[in-house]
Amino acid sequence: MSNTYTRVQFTVSNAQPSQSIVIDMDTTKKDVSWSLGQDFSNSSGLSIQMTGGAELPLTQLRVTAAEITIGTSDAGSGQIAFTFSLFVASKPEVETIKLKSSSDSGIVLTVSVNGGVAQAVNHTFSSFDLN
Repeated sequence: MSNTYTRVQFTVSNAQPSQSIVIDMDTTKKDVSWSLGQDFSNSSGLSIQMTGGAELPLTQLRVTAAEITIGTSDAGSGQIAFTFSLFVASKPEVETIKLKSSSDSGIVLTVSVNGGVAQAVNHTFSSFDLN
């Protein structure tokens, strides 16, 4: 059976220089993983956009099956805000994913799944509908 690919968009705000944004997905009981989209398609893959058009001071971007890590550099000052999007690959019968933020203190993280209403991603696992 083939995978289903669901678009997810994260909004990060109130990040400071030298902080890390970490998003964990619970993959222990479900066939789910982070993905850049379907193979051999016109998938938009991974997209990152700084809010306000400024440059995004990244030192690290790492995506594994269960975790996304984004590190900001110590250059600059003030709050950092940006959006990024990618896909969740899952078996068709999977209806929800569980996400949590292990980000540094003060960072505000929301997620919009498949174009839906943005919801907060907290420091404990919460369920989000894929449909």
